[in-house]
Amino acid sequence: MTIRLSCLPSLPLPSRSSLHLFWHGFVSSASPKMASHPKMVPQETVNNKRIDLSLDRIRTLLQRLGAPQDKFPIVHIAGTNGKGSTSAYIDSLLQHTIGIRTGRFNSPHLREERDCCRVNGQVITKGVWAQAGEQVAAADAGLTEGLTEEQLSLHSTPFELLVARAFVSYALLPQAEAPAVLIVEVGLGGRLDATNVFSPRNVLASVICPVDRDHEALLGSDLAGIASHKAGIIPGGGLCVIADQRRADDPQSINTEVDLACLRAAQGEQTPTGSHAATILNAIRQAAIERGARLVKGYVPWGALSPTQLNSSSSGPIRQPTAALRIRYAPTLFPSVLPTKPGHYVARAGDPPVSGPAIRLPATRAAMTGACTALQTLFSIARDEPPSAFGAAGSDAHEELKLQIAFALREESEREQRIQQALDTVRWEGRCAWLDVRVPHDVSVVSPEEGMIESEGPVPGGAAADHPETSRPSPPACIKILVDGAHNSASALALRQYIDLCISPPSSSSGDRPITVTWLMAFSKGKDISGMLHALLSSSLSSSLDESITKLSINEATNQRPQPLVRNRVGFLPFSTPVEGMPWVQSARPDECLAQLDSLDATLASSLADAKTFERLEDALQWAAQGAKDMSLEGKEEEAVHLIVLCGSLYLVGDLYRFQERRIEP
Repeated sequence: MTIRLSCLPSLPLPSRSSLHLFWHGFVSSASPKMASHPKMVPQETVNNKRIDLSLDRIRTLLQRLGAPQDKFPIVHIAGTNGKGSTSAYIDSLLQHTIGIRTGRFNSPHLREERDCCRVNGQVITKGVWAQAGEQVAAADAGLTEGLTEEQLSLHSTPFELLVARAFVSYALLPQAEAPAVLIVEVGLGGRLDATNVFSPRNVLASVICPVDRDHEALLGSDLAGIASHKAGIIPGGGLCVIADQRRADDPQSINTEVDLACLRAAQGEQTPTGSHAATILNAIRQAAIERGARLVKGYVPWGALSPTQLNSSSSGPIRQPTAALRIRYAPTLFPSVLPTKPGHYVARAGDPPVSGPAIRLPATRAAMTGACTALQTLFSIARDEPPSAFGAAGSDAHEELKLQIAFALREESEREQRIQQALDTVRWEGRCAWLDVRVPHDVSVVSPEEGMIESEGPVPGGAAADHPETSRPSPPACIKILVDGAHNSASALALRQYIDLCISPPSSSSGDRPITVTWLMAFSKGKDISGMLHALLSSSLSSSLDESITKLSINEATNQRPQPLVRNRVGFLPFSTPVEGMPWVQSARPDECLAQLDSLDATLASSLADAKTFERLEDALQWAAQGAKDMSLEGKEEEAVHLIVLCGSLYLVGDLYRFQERRIEP
C-alpha cells in the first residue's frame, strides 16, 4: 500500500538511512516487470537547408566535451504549448519549496542567447558563458582531437552549439554553485531534438506538455505523428508525465470526469477526453509500450476557470483574474497484464488519485497547465523507483533527491504555504505578462482604466510631468501592455479566452462600456496567420473560459448577458532579424499579414476599427498609446476602456523587452 504524503510527520528532513523504510513504503512494494530498453530505430532525416534534425553531430560534440549532460539528473520537457511555463514552475518549486539548486534550459531566448541558460532562476554569468562558448567552438572544430582535416569540423547547427554550450556551462560551475537538477526544454519535436541526448538512468521524468499542430513543415500535420515524435524523448524503462491534453474548444471533455487510474486505447479515451486528446494520449501510450515506460495521466481542473469562480487582482474594467483550485495527484500507470485489457495502462491496486494542495494561480491556461503539471511531475518523481532499484536497497542513484521532494510535498499547512509562495514567484516572461512600457509620445497620459498609467510626480530620470496645456512635449507615456508569445492557433485561442476574462464585466456590471483592443502583431514566416487572426479577434465573452469560441453575433450574445461592444485596432510589424543563433527564422512581411484580414468573416470584419502596418516597434507603440488617448477624448472618460496586446511571436516579445530595457537605462 502506498503511503500518502499526509501521513508523514512534521519533522526536519532526516538522514537517508533513517528514511529507508519509509521510502520503500512510499513508492510501494510491487511493480510489474519492465521491458528491456528497445533497440535503436533508424534515424529520420528532414530535407531542410536551415534545420538539420539528427543526433549524430550533437552526440559526437558532447562526447568531445566529456559528456557534460550526464553529470546531472534531468527533467526533460517536450510538447507544443506550455513547456516554458511548466519548466518555470518546476524550477521554482524545486528551489523554494525543496531547497534544491536548479539549472534550466529554455529556447528560444528573449533578449540574448545567454537567457536560455539559467542557474537558480538567474541567467548564467557572462564569464562562464564565454568560457563554455570557447570550449564548444574548439570541440566542434576538432582542434583538440588530433583528427585529420576531413574529420575535423562537425559543422554543428546553431541550436546544437547552443545546447552543448548550456550543458558545458553547468558543468563548469564549482560544486557549491552547480545545479542538483537540470530542467531541459526540447527545442523542436522530441525524438531528433538536440536535447534528446541523456542517459536513461539520469532522466527523472519525461514530461509531455499539451500537443498541437505547429512547425508543420518539419513535423507534419498528422496529430498522432506529432505526438509520437514528441514522445521520442521517453527513455527505455523511464517515467513519463503527460499533461492534460484536453482542448479549450472542447467544452464537453472539459466538463467530463477523467479516470486518472487508467489509460485506454484511443476509442476508450475519446468520450472522456475528446478526440483531440485521445489521439495524443494514444500515440504517447504506444510509444511508452515500446519503451517499457511508466505513465502518469496529468489533470487540470478546468472548471476553476469559470468566471463565477474567479477573483481579480486589480480593480477597474480591465481585470487580472486569478483562479483557486485543488491539485489532484494521479497515480503511476503500468502496462496491464490482464488479457481483458490489452494495451491498457492501469494503476496498481490500492493506489488511487489523491488530493493535493489548494492553490491560487493566474487564470490562464499556461499557468494552470504549468503549475498542475509541475506539481504532478514532482509528486510522481518522489514516488517513482526505476526497475533497476526494485529489491535492491540504495540502488537508485536519485533516492535521496526523491526523498527530499517527497517530504516537501507533505500535506500540512506550512508546506502548502511554501508551495503557494513558490508558485507566486514564477514570472514567465512573454506568457500573459503585464508590462508597463514607457513610450516617447506627444500625448497626455490617461488613467489606468484606459490601459495607461498616470504619471504622478517625477518620471524616471528626474523630469517632471508636464501639464497638458503647455506647449512642451509630454513626458513618455507609460502604457500597460498584455504581452503573450502565442504563435499557433491553440495558444492564440488560450490568449483570446484570457482576454475575454480580463474585459468581461462582472455579473453586477451593466456591461455596456465600449472596449477597444489594440493589437500589435508579428508572425514568423510559415505560420497559419489567418487561423491565428480568427482565434485572436473572435471575442466570445462566454460564461466559461473553456467554451469554444462562439459564433453568435453580438445581438445573440446580448440575449445571454449584456456585453460590451468590442472593437479592434490591429497593427502589424516585423520582428528583428537575424535572431541570434537562429538564422533560419524569418519574419512575415507586415503587408502580407494585413492582407490576411480579408479572410475574416463579416462579423469579425465589422469589429475592425483600424488596421495599419509599421516597420518599427517604437512607431507601433506610439500608435497604440495615441489610440488610448483618442478613445478617452471621444466620450465620457469613465466609459473608455482600452487594452493593448502584443502577441504573435516570441521574437516580437523579445524586441519589446529589449526596447523596455533601453528606455529605463540611464
